[in-house]
Amino acid sequence: MKTTSKYLGAAEFSGKVIISDPCYDRGTRCAQADFPVMPGRYLVFAVHSDEGDMGRRVAALVFCHKGFVLRMYKDEWKEVLSNIGVDSGQCGIFDDTIYPQSKDSPENNPFYDECCDITLHGDEAGILQSRKGAVSSSGYGDGCYGLRAVEFEGEFVALLLDYDLEKMRLVMSSLLARQTLAAMAKDENKVVITRNSEHICIEGHVGTWHIIGERDSERHGKLFLLEHDAYGDDAACLIVNEIGKILVLNVYNGFLDYEEWVASHEDEET
Repeated sequence: MKTTSKYLGAAEFSGKVIISDPCYDRGTRCAQADFPVMPGRYLVFAVHSDEGDMGRRVAALVFCHKGFVLRMYKDEWKEVLSNIGVDSGQCGIFDDTIYPQSKDSPENNPFYDECCDITLHGDEAGILQSRKGAVSSSGYGDGCYGLRAVEFEGEFVALLLDYDLEKMRLVMSSLLARQTLAAMAKDENKVVITRNSEHICIEGHVGTWHIIGERDSERHGKLFLLEHDAYGDDAACLIVNEIGKILVLNVYNGFLDYEEWVASHEDEET
């Protein structure tokens, strides 16, 4: 089955979210209220799976804090919820400040109407107009689904509503790793660096740079060793990721300096 991911946009979370089918009231047992996340802007993706005779379905709805270049390795994710109920064929993650307080029926609820308008058209997934949440159709429809999350220093920085479609997790890693970087670059008006990039501008540094080396890393994705266009080997190099974020300054020994930098940070964490 073919699986693809699409960047939907960015959502802002205040630090507490509700994970729910939008047809539910706040206190409904099937919903998860008061779920803590790191405050900030989250990049949102829909993962679609071609299910053959069953058509194109949403396999997952993914939220990633923009401060984290997320690599979708399975050992980083843990299942934190397994009982998120769905009764209207859709589910989402919403900032606590926008989820309705009233007990109005879905038929008299503008919030519910907006969610339905998103999930019944186009990609069947999208960002709310308030930019404080996103919703999608739920795989094959009603049921009970799980939430996976990535935690950093005691706070959740990435969330994945898993609609449990077969083979979805096998391909999501490579799809979302690059999609996340591209989305971060778009969100910050930056350009993704490739091996063919020239005259690269790095924020906070005068002049432009060119690539003299590259490598892959599990922790930070694709890395580039940059040399200054004007000063060449008379100046220290930089090691950056695909969106130009500096990982190591004052590089004189190529990627050996990166290995030392990683080792020093592991020592600090332990």
